[in-house]
Amino acid sequence: MFGAAAPPFPMLFRQILSIAIALGSHIATTASSQIHLTDFSMSSAQGANDAPFARPLGALPPLFDTLILQRSSSIFFDYLREVSSISGRISDLDMKSTLLVPSNKAVIALGWKPERGPPVSTPSGKGEVGISEVTLKENVEKWISAHILPVFDLDLKSTGPQLTVLEGKSVTISRRGDLSSGADEWKDYGVVQGDQFIPFKSRIEASNGVVYLLDGTISLD
Repeated sequence: MFGAAAPPFPMLFRQILSIAIALGSHIATTASSQIHLTDFSMSSAQGANDAPFARPLGALPPLFDTLILQRSSSIFFDYLREVSSISGRISDLDMKSTLLVPSNKAVIALGWKPERGPPVSTPSGKGEVGISEVTLKENVEKWISAHILPVFDLDLKSTGPQLTVLEGKSVTISRRGDLSSGADEWKDYGVVQGDQFIPFKSRIEASNGVVYLLDGTISLD
């Protein structure tokens, strides 16, 4: 007459509680999935931004990186790294340079240290004159600069002096012999200093210039 009897209160409460738990679990799962998707997207974006620069396949390294690999001329490179203007120059892909790089043997054969400069005569009875820190750095910069030309490569056909980045200093390139041609023509050339001829031992091309290795040094005269 009055229809089905209402379920007891405890049973009704348990049914409501079960529905609430199920609904809460569904919301939590959905939120968790969204968070994981967001994290994945952020990680992907960060990964793309943080990816290290990769040199194009087949591209040549800059002069600075090229010198790192030359063990036979490591002394020259150690001095070069002390001159920020020069190390920056040969690292810059937009600045072209030709490097006349002396071997370790040639630097040692100088008999004097580039930071102290060429030996000068001192009055009899006096010891070696002290040199300031500023002068030591300037001497290194001058010596290194005398070995660098502000061009991508040497003009082997030029018979005249070619300027270096050291103000007022130039070098003369000459050919001795006629044994090579084409891409290997440089093997017949070298630097002329007075009666001395310093042949090129090796030629290495970089992305912003060329390195010529030689068993001699460029004088500051």
